Amino acid sequence: MGHNLLGGDRNRWSTESICVEEIPVSPVLFTRRTQTNYKNSDVSVERWFELFEIVQRQKLRATGSVVLTYHNNPLEQFYQRDCDLEICIQVNEAVAAPAAKTFGGFTAVTALHVGRNEDIIQTHIKAIKWLNQQGYTIAGPVSEEYIISPVDITNEEDHITKVIIPIEKPETGKSTV
Repeated sequence: MGHNLLGGDRNRWSTESICVEEIPVSPVLFTRRTQTNYKNSDVSVERWFELFEIVQRQKLRATGSVVLTYHNNPLEQFYQRDCDLEICIQVNEAVAAPAAKTFGGFTAVTALHVGRNEDIIQTHIKAIKWLNQQGYTIAGPVSEEYIISPVDITNEEDHITKVIIPIEKPETGKSTV
């Protein structure tokens, strides 16, 4: 998917890539801990490799992209020194292990970010503005799915990240008694 996106007109992605989608449930392995002196632009690749080792130890196969979930308030990962950071990756089967759980099963506003991770805050802000304009409210921690990541290619301008913001649908037809 990511390589197909790189061939298109990147300037059109800023608003056309914001949409509402169902995030399917999938088995994942994860790590979660507070990371001190966190800088979002650093991407935490060393924690990714820790996760890949856990997948290997469980004798599983990674079947999806790395997803970072920020268990802070939206946008705090850009302004706080400490960040409650969860990193997960989809695996080929569910297992009973302390590092195993499911991810997904919710509706989200998603937005594609192409380019350097230090600029991703702009995509987060656009997505939050868009969801507010549409009458949605944020209903859970914000995640980033690294479709083409620093592990895949070194050229930062070609990195593709999907911002995933769980939402509650606006109530319609609510009657007052």
